[in-house]
Amino acid sequence: MNHDAVLRAKVRLFDEDRLGVLQLVHAYRVLVGTGPAAYRPKLSRALVELSEDASLLGLPEARLRLLAEAVAAAEGLAQDDPVRPPVLFDALDAHQRELYGQDRRPDGLAARGRLLAVARTTGRADGRLVRALGGWATALAEEGRAEEAAAAFGELVRVVGSARVPDHPRRDGHGLTPGRVLPALAGQLAAAGRGAEAVAVLAELVGLDRAEAEGEGGPTARLLQSTVRFAGQLSAAGRHGRAAEVRQEALALFAALATRGERRAWTGDGRVHWSALLALSGAAAETAEAGAPGPAFGMPTTAWSPGVRRGYRDGRDALAAEVAALLPQADADPGAHLGPLVALHRRLLVRTAVETEAGGGPLLETLLPGFDRGVALARRLHERSGTGGAAALALALTDRAALLAVCGQYGYALTDYEQAVERTGGPAPEPATPVTAC
Repeated sequence: MNHDAVLRAKVRLFDEDRLGVLQLVHAYRVLVGTGPAAYRPKLSRALVELSEDASLLGLPEARLRLLAEAVAAAEGLAQDDPVRPPVLFDALDAHQRELYGQDRRPDGLAARGRLLAVARTTGRADGRLVRALGGWATALAEEGRAEEAAAAFGELVRVVGSARVPDHPRRDGHGLTPGRVLPALAGQLAAAGRGAEAVAVLAELVGLDRAEAEGEGGPTARLLQSTVRFAGQLSAAGRHGRAAEVRQEALALFAALATRGERRAWTGDGRVHWSALLALSGAAAETAEAGAPGPAFGMPTTAWSPGVRRGYRDGRDALAAEVAALLPQADADPGAHLGPLVALHRRLLVRTAVETEAGGGPLLETLLPGFDRGVALARRLHERSGTGGAAALALALTDRAALLAVCGQYGYALTDYEQAVERTGGPAPEPATPVTAC
């Protein structure tokens, strides 16, 4: 041990509040050998802070080295030291975030697994366990490990439902609640071929939203969005009788909102819920390339890893090109190409809607023209094929009704949804075009 260096470091720390993070790191590195219990936590936290310094923005390898050192410093603490779990958690959390940011997915997945193991050591259902479980379940879903992801999301539902625990406060928390996790659980159950269980989970979501709307004054509009997509899942599962009953329940909610409006202001969570359910409704049409990661449908896009978000967004350009190429073919030979065009256009529309919501842009102004085109294309298909295109038109009208509802256009939304329900019984009048921005 260099005693002169130790002395200089201690003297420097007399003015600790004025030192920059790099100077603190240098001092703690020297002193960690003299008092591990005291200086390892400080070194680990300072290294995490240094990794976020703007001067390292273009030095990804340097950031990873600092974060690996931060993890090692925390791991060096005694197993029974009560400071060890939170310090190690924060270091691993920063490390996995950086790994996923650099698209180093296998290492990131391993770091999330270690993060969850650390969160479990406390034996408490606290915010750290919620955050770690959410990250682990989402990572498994992105890797296509649906059975494991469903198990992890199921545990997460139980954890967040057992107590009102805050999400870990550090950063980019997703405000996880049972209502935000249940769609993701349903998505993974469906991906694992457990469709009946997925339907049951969405029924649980509707029940939860209904209880909040009726008993706690929660937003009716949230219950409406859940009910609408629940009806769609029932139809997809072949339970058409029950789906018809649920659509009538949704229709009553549309009518109530059109008559009296929302009783309680719905915050930005409304957009997130609408977007997550819309993306989930299009999950079956999305197939990831072999070995490539895909979205954790049902989770907010803020929970997706940066690489998956980027891939989902960039894939929109290829879809737009396919739609543009298919349009003249559908005009020339609608019998062969109009059906595929309707399906492809919806995939493009869903991705555009999800990206618009994630970016915080205006929904109605940006998205309504595309949803109008979707209805027009589906109507052409319906007029050409009769009952064969009814399901496509009902879905397009349902999508537009859900968009109008999340933007507070309840009267127009009711008209659209009435038409969607009518597709099994007869025509309905055209809706007027709303003008209010959202």
